[in-house]
This record gives sequence, C-alpha cells and structure tokens, in this order.
Amino acid sequence: MLAWLKRTLMQLTTGAALGFVAWCLLGKKLTSMMFGSLGGTFSCRGDVDIALDKFVAMQLYSAIAGALVAFLGMLLLRRWWSKSRKPAPQPPAAAPPAAPVP
Repeated sequence: MLAWLKRTLMQLTTGAALGFVAWCLLGKKLTSMMFGSLGGTFSCRGDVDIALDKFVAMQLYSAIAGALVAFLGMLLLRRWWSKSRKPAPQPPAAAPPAAPVP
C-alpha cells in the first residue's frame, strides 16, 4: 500500500511540475494573444491585472491537468505492460495412451 501511494504521489508531482513548466513556457504567448494591443487607454493597469490573474490561474489549471494526465497515462501504461508480460498459457498435458481394445 505504501509503495502504491509513493508511486502515485511521484506521478502526480511529476505531471504537475511538467504542466506548470509547460504553461510558463507557452503561457506568455497565449496570454498576449488573448489581450492584444492595449492602445487607446491612458492606464493599462486593469488589463494587466486581469492578464496576470488569468496567467496565474492557467498555471494552476495546467499543473492540475498535467498531474491527472500523468497519473492516468501511467495507470494505462502499467496495465498494458502487465497484460503484455503475462506468460503464455501452457498447453494441456498429453493424455496417457489408451489401453488397447481386445
């Protein structure tokens, strides 16, 4: 039980870290596409606050999604691996020769 918990927590943590890093790398471009040009305003503080809130929220969502994807992916991979490693069924033993009929 403890080994299963340790393995599951490791998978969730790894997935969360990968999701967080992926959003940190790609999120800047995606957030800037959502908010386009700020031209025509005297103060862009409101837009910047909204953009930062969305960026941080998406970091959290990406970490959660990464954790779930990593856990489910490893669960399916582990199930497939165990099915593919099962030994082939042994053929039935040959029956002893029948007694001759008189």
